[in-house]
Amino acid sequence: ALVSMHPDYVMLHTLYPRAPGRTDVICEWFFERRAVEAGDFDPTDAIDFWDQTNRQDWYVCELTQKGVGTTGYTAGRYSGEEGTVHEFDNLVAGKYMEGLSEKVEA
Repeated sequence: ALVSMHPDYVMLHTLYPRAPGRTDVICEWFFERRAVEAGDFDPTDAIDFWDQTNRQDWYVCELTQKGVGTTGYTAGRYSGEEGTVHEFDNLVAGKYMEGLSEKVEA
């Protein structure tokens, strides 16, 4: 799940991979109880903004997925813009390796 903290709400994206090239995404917004119970509560601005933003992002993801599936795509190293992604992947890989070495030693 992806958690987005905002000043007046928290948004949660939960991703469910269903097949190669297909993921269902559930978006949920969490507002303070007293804001919801106030007579003038209206989450429309937040929901409309993120609905538009998500749809644009998902379209770009779909195009990227299609591009990766073409014969013209060649997998390669991370781009110069993906330094933090590479660091995160190395962190996760290291944790997996720690878990494997613990199992081997046991």
